[in-house]
Amino acid sequence: MAQYSRSGQFELVKATILTNTANPVELDLATAFTDAVIYETIFDYTMSGNISFVDTNNLVQKYGLGRGETVTLQWYTTGIENSPITVVGKVYDLQGPMPLGDQASGFTLHFASPEFIASIQQKLFTGHNEACSDIVDRILKKINRQAPAKPKGLTATRTRNIEHIVFSGHTPDRGIDMCCRRAISTTGMNGYLFYEDNTEFRFVPIEELYAQDPVIEYIYRSAPTYNDVENAHEESFNTFQEFEIEESNKFIDDLHDGQYGSAHGFLSIMDKSMTVHNYNAKDKFDSSKSLGKTAVSLDQNFNSENSDRVTLHYRNTKQDNEGSIVDNKLKLLKSNSFAANIGIFGNSSLKVGTTMRTTIPSNSKESMTPNATDNISGKFLIAEIKHVLQPKSYNQRVKILKDSFEEVTS
Repeated sequence: MAQYSRSGQFELVKATILTNTANPVELDLATAFTDAVIYETIFDYTMSGNISFVDTNNLVQKYGLGRGETVTLQWYTTGIENSPITVVGKVYDLQGPMPLGDQASGFTLHFASPEFIASIQQKLFTGHNEACSDIVDRILKKINRQAPAKPKGLTATRTRNIEHIVFSGHTPDRGIDMCCRRAISTTGMNGYLFYEDNTEFRFVPIEELYAQDPVIEYIYRSAPTYNDVENAHEESFNTFQEFEIEESNKFIDDLHDGQYGSAHGFLSIMDKSMTVHNYNAKDKFDSSKSLGKTAVSLDQNFNSENSDRVTLHYRNTKQDNEGSIVDNKLKLLKSNSFAANIGIFGNSSLKVGTTMRTTIPSNSKESMTPNATDNISGKFLIAEIKHVLQPKSYNQRVKILKDSFEEVTS
């Protein structure tokens, strides 16, 4: 990062709008935009965002902006230009005008990935008898962005179950959701997600994401103190000065969800048989597929009768993936055992679905002692990134999650 000399420094490569006129025109907003915000999350299928700009040339009225234009943004953090972020979106809403004087107005264009718009416009009328990972690949190919935009690739973790699915007018996002709920990887991992990060689409179990090595480490500084003042900007790059602990799963929520003991029955209508799958987070916990060392802190909460939550599902025939349906849902619910937002200077090499290591401050007298208990700090999953671009600064708001604890509280 030899070129990084100012906190939040970045290089804007492109900021354009391709009009929807009979003869499309590419409008350059690099000098007119006031800010742009881009969202990526593992809990949504596509990325989205908005760009605000000053219109002094009546572009909105001249080109009828606000109806499906293509927005393209590309930028990178100064010093790591080998990791540029390119975002392509279709405009679905226009806000404004906001008067900025006699000769200028402010507007905001809201956009989402082209696949989001295509999923609204297209419906699925197909039958499948194949692995969920293959079905998802086929669906994405139907809605993937077209030229001149470069199609975005898919990395899919192979699933082992063969599914018999008939789509009868389902939207593509609904079809993918059906596959997520039924999938289990060839290695037995659960909690399947389908999402778009800033480089590709992914169809992957959350347990696989947990198992990754951290890509970066951040430290917390409550005051502007540095090991080397002359390199303060580079040290700040791996520092967060602000954080907010989000509302996470409550004990009562975990009880209602069945984390401590639940029974899920599957009734086959054709052969009139019932299969029951029991679940509790302790039995299902595997530290090699988690972000911590233990599922919960108090063993006595578990219900050996599995009666906290009892559900019944009706199916035409008995299927092999019934247990996966239960495990996928509850594994994803468990991901929100701890959640926090941290504010950092923009790093274009970060993307959702990777892990990081950090220490979460604890404001207590005991936390200042050498043998202080810290069940939270360690490895976290990067679940959401809010990229905030302004003409002279690039910042990120990152949501991190943890599904488990570092120590067992006796």
